[in-house]
Amino acid sequence: MPLHPPENSESFLEAGTNTLQSPLEQWQLGLPARPACGEIHVWRLRFSSPKLAELGWQFMTNDERARAELFRFAPDRERFCQSRFLLRQVLGGYLKQDPAKVPVMPGAHGKPELDSAISSHGLQFNLTHSHSVALLAITTGQTVGIDAEDIARFGNPDVAGLADSLLSKREIEVFMSLDQKSRIISFLRCWTRKEALLKAVGIGLLAKLDDFEVPMDDRKIWSVQWPPDHRPDASTFQMADLSGLGYSAAVAAPMISGPVQLFELHHPELATRYGNEAPPL
Repeated sequence: MPLHPPENSESFLEAGTNTLQSPLEQWQLGLPARPACGEIHVWRLRFSSPKLAELGWQFMTNDERARAELFRFAPDRERFCQSRFLLRQVLGGYLKQDPAKVPVMPGAHGKPELDSAISSHGLQFNLTHSHSVALLAITTGQTVGIDAEDIARFGNPDVAGLADSLLSKREIEVFMSLDQKSRIISFLRCWTRKEALLKAVGIGLLAKLDDFEVPMDDRKIWSVQWPPDHRPDASTFQMADLSGLGYSAAVAAPMISGPVQLFELHHPELATRYGNEAPPL
């Protein structure tokens, strides 16, 4: 991927009070203080600019670049690189570091984390992206996981086929009791909750999604019955659903105190520094 590094790679995130309205949430602009214990910050980047993919490439490690090159199709590669742009910019803002120098490294089971050798102030993060957005969850002193799926990619036949491999027997019974219109939303809520939970505990693909259960209703706190071979330190997790226009998303952590705070990675300086392809207001 061609590189066009910016004149300087300092974080452009600045304190602000403006908000962007989405149909369900207010996404704030500007960099807040680091999250306190139990607080969750979630940052969103709407994919729209190949230029940001080039900048993400500039910030990535050799291992991340190798992963990017594995994507067969350019749009998938660009989404991966843009999500890394989001990661480095936000972490650089919280840590007051050059985004290109934020030391992200593989942790246990390959889950990315900040290098423990630096003063990270206990920041923990998790990153996900769908076809339309990248979402980054930030917290302090605890693990966190986040997942997102595009709703438009799934119809009822697709969901019915996936349910057999991703849901437990009891979850399938609940799923089959729903009307056709409710099945897609309930399935995606369950799926994103499960993926966020596995990412929070850091076992990822080591556990099968049909080996454990999460609520398909509006409950936010539950105790997970884990498979015998995969028992994390915490068994009780809290969940926030973050679904927005066109996607379903969820974040999981051992403790979520208060509403999840939502932020948009967007600043007028993007248009000045990176050209007219910057995400629109």
